[in-house]
Amino acid sequence: MVLDSRELLQLLTDQLKAHTSFQEARMEASWLIREYFDLEMAAVLAGRELNLEDNVLQEWIRALQAQEPVQYIIGYAWFCGLKIEVNEEVLIPRPETEELVYLISQKHSYAKRVLDCCTGSGCIALALKKWIEGCQITAFDVSHGAIEIARRNAEKLNLDINFLQADLFAHWPEGGPFDLIVSNPPYVSQSESSLMEPKVLNYEPHLALFVPAENPLIFYQALFSKGFLALASEGDLYAEINPAYSSELIKLSQKQNWTAAELIVDFLGKERFIHLKKQAP
Repeated sequence: MVLDSRELLQLLTDQLKAHTSFQEARMEASWLIREYFDLEMAAVLAGRELNLEDNVLQEWIRALQAQEPVQYIIGYAWFCGLKIEVNEEVLIPRPETEELVYLISQKHSYAKRVLDCCTGSGCIALALKKWIEGCQITAFDVSHGAIEIARRNAEKLNLDINFLQADLFAHWPEGGPFDLIVSNPPYVSQSESSLMEPKVLNYEPHLALFVPAENPLIFYQALFSKGFLALASEGDLYAEINPAYSSELIKLSQKQNWTAAELIVDFLGKERFIHLKKQAP
């Protein structure tokens, strides 16, 4: 069927705005159209004639009515300029995580051995591999489905990364000592689930999102202790965090003999990252 791009934009926006603001609905609808048809926004607004199979349109409408994320509908997301395959096995990459990658690539361009814990789609490892020349990256996740997606992403992007299935709480992959460890582990308390949007709660993997309400720092306890042993002298560890537990994470790092710990705010002004430094013996 042939549709006018402006009419399609309005149709998809109407499906989305029942569940979100008009601005966000318009943004997500336009993104879906631009990505699927490889168009600039100006072309969408100009009223371009578009050929769209009826079954594709009906599937879009069904998915949008069910509040499925547009990234899962289209099958990928953009992260640090890289096209990253995503589905319900992995989280959709966030702008805050891009911020962490930018920071690391600027401060640690010398890093030769890097470990990415809880890699998910592999977006952090892939972006660092693209931007830090000559680095060797090992990345792991407990989810077999996530590792399969990460490997496909690496193959599509022609980036050589050692993706492995492993458990943060058990035996870590070999390849160290590492100059740099990075992680975006689960950090949302189960008690916070009622505050989350349905498109996150109903589709993104709970394994990668949630931690027990009775022990919200469980992943950081393992990350900090095992990370300290896996790092080289004067190595660095960066992790994305829940701002609600920032002060507790500083205290945890002090108990585990890290030389220095700093909190880093994101573009929203929230304490979103922690940076730990290991002292030379």
